[in-house]
Amino acid sequence: MVKMDMEGGFKESALRLNAYLVKLTEWNEQHIKERAKQLADKAKEIWEFPEMTDSDLAPYRIEEKPAERYTIDTYDVNVFTKTLFDVLDRRIQNLSPSVKREFKKLYVAYKLDTNFVDIVFQKQRLRISVNMKFGDVIDPNGICRDITGLGRWGNGDVELYMEHTSDVDQVMEIIEQSFRSQAD
Repeated sequence: MVKMDMEGGFKESALRLNAYLVKLTEWNEQHIKERAKQLADKAKEIWEFPEMTDSDLAPYRIEEKPAERYTIDTYDVNVFTKTLFDVLDRRIQNLSPSVKREFKKLYVAYKLDTNFVDIVFQKQRLRISVNMKFGDVIDPNGICRDITGLGRWGNGDVELYMEHTSDVDQVMEIIEQSFRSQAD
């Protein structure tokens, strides 16, 4: 109520919008809501919502394209790489019911909150990107490669390959580390 009586305050205001305030002896939640309603009604009166036809709006509408859906058939897969993928895919998905598989444009992603491993199909093998810092990976078999700072499809600084179905246990050892680091 200080602003009411001060010099140049609401009592001296020439604005018709302030006429409501001059009549008040107190300022509380109910009065604030009533004032807000009056101002909103006045704004609607002054600035009417435009009436436009669909043809008026047509030039300004953005046509949304349906999101592309990718499947295993999206990739350059042969019988051999499909077999490798099936073996690895089953093992990755068996890590937890929380694992989500997404077929992206260029790779297959497995994630919890974010990708923990990505798979790219190559002619005779699978290229696997593990979303970890290279220095954090425990790699007793020496199958990982440091790809820090290199541009390629996938996430993380660790890359390895699966060239035979018999590689699955070694590959899963590395993938499980990334999975556990996200699950914790």
